Amino acid sequence: MTLQSANRLPASAQWCGGLAVAWLLLDSLLTYFIKHWVGYLPPVNALLIVILLVVVITWGMRAILPPTHIVVLLCAAVLSMLGSNVFYGELDLRRVGEIILSLSAFLVAFFAFRWSDNAEFYRNVFLAVALAYVAVCVAALLQVAPAVFPVVNAVWSNNGVLELRPEVTTDQNFQVYYLLPLALLIMLPFKPLRSAITVIGAVAALFVLAKLQTRSGVLVFAATVALALLAPLWTHALGRRKILLLPVLFVIAAALNHELILQSGSQLIARFNDSSANTGYSRWLAFMFTIQHMADPAWWLPRGTQEFIQRFGYLPHSNITAMFLEGGLTGLIMWFGVFVIPLAALGRLFFQGRLDVLATVILLGGIASLVIQLSLNVPFFKQPWLWAGAVVGTLLRVRTDHAGAAAAKLPEKPRASSSVRYAKTGARP
Repeated sequence: MTLQSANRLPASAQWCGGLAVAWLLLDSLLTYFIKHWVGYLPPVNALLIVILLVVVITWGMRAILPPTHIVVLLCAAVLSMLGSNVFYGELDLRRVGEIILSLSAFLVAFFAFRWSDNAEFYRNVFLAVALAYVAVCVAALLQVAPAVFPVVNAVWSNNGVLELRPEVTTDQNFQVYYLLPLALLIMLPFKPLRSAITVIGAVAALFVLAKLQTRSGVLVFAATVALALLAPLWTHALGRRKILLLPVLFVIAAALNHELILQSGSQLIARFNDSSANTGYSRWLAFMFTIQHMADPAWWLPRGTQEFIQRFGYLPHSNITAMFLEGGLTGLIMWFGVFVIPLAALGRLFFQGRLDVLATVILLGGIASLVIQLSLNVPFFKQPWLWAGAVVGTLLRVRTDHAGAAAAKLPEKPRASSSVRYAKTGARP
């Protein structure tokens, strides 16, 4: 099957992209149940490779191929990471698998959002996935059927007193990635039932993040909700009447559940007040480590994380540093060229009022993902790659749409013909 137009694929491609994105978003939930019921960790994201093969066979390589400069950056970074892996030791097949699946996540998201502008379709996808996470996490944290929804408790010290920190489908600080769609969907045009479900889900997501005691997760989720409410000021198609209505619904939902919110947030507040958890300083150290070493040619080749761990005692709490250590200067350049610059370009179009509804959702998701990366070590975690691919695909779609619209408005150029005369003299050219 060939491309139907310069910027669209058949409806079946949208369903394929939507299912692939849903599978990618559900990876930790599927792993959670399989791990506790079967006892091993399956590579659930390996299915992404099969999906990409189906896409290429059905719609051609063009359907998943990003712009040339993005391909060059990705290939250079992959070669740098793999080359350093061989140079410093034996080839780690697990690391090779992580790199391949990260790229697969990027390409799947690129394909999904490069060829579709259907915000309602992805509203349903995001809402279904995020509500599934909320339901499982709430059931686990409230100890409803612990045999079905188990919780893993980590231990931390609160001024010398040992406290438990629960974990459900993934690491506490990573959980926000799977609940983030609920914050993004708040910006979509108001529909009474879906908007009410979204608000209830968002309040429940904040409850989950508070119970998981993830400070960065709560702050990023709350900030994303605030930005989602302000987005209609620039993208008018989102509808402005909810700017005042949805905060009222949030206040009502919070008032009805204030006791539960205060109870769930007590340990989170304790972590904010815990002076021994110097996580802000550790993130600053990681960032400064990159600044100090990026000008040193000895560090332009990947060195891995071992030297950082030996010096500080933990992994770098910043994906900027992680990319620099895992991919060297090439990896760092790739991170800026793939994760940052396309996002900035999409943001510029947003302030120019040139984004449609779905593009605005992807922009805010990309911003939230980027902010989360500043405090986490996630070089091969699939969710940041998903949002990076979504941003690159959306940017290309929006630019192609605008270029096509501009071309359609241009007057037809006159053909060179002997019947054409100059305006004043009447002479033939």
